[in-house]
Amino acid sequence: MKKIETLNEGTYIVPDDCTALYYKRKVIVKKMKKAGKSRIFRCHDCIHQRMGRKTRKNQLFESPYCELRPKVIHGEKGYNFSAPDGRVACYMFKKKEDRR
Repeated sequence: MKKIETLNEGTYIVPDDCTALYYKRKVIVKKMKKAGKSRIFRCHDCIHQRMGRKTRKNQLFESPYCELRPKVIHGEKGYNFSAPDGRVACYMFKKKEDRR
């Protein structure tokens, strides 16, 4: 067990690959579980995701769809597969530019 040190009042810097927890009057610094792993991209990060009424026939509400994945419903073209925000991105993924 490591020696417990007393912290003085103030602000402390935690490394980027670590996280700090406060539990039972103790500050615990530990490595993050996902540190070093590649990020999984989702459809909401893709430039090809659009909003519209193109995923179902006679759709009443707008929903996210992928403009690169067309489909045919009852012989009619002009529809696209759904691309909800939480879905893992496909091989056609292109990252959106940050708009900050």
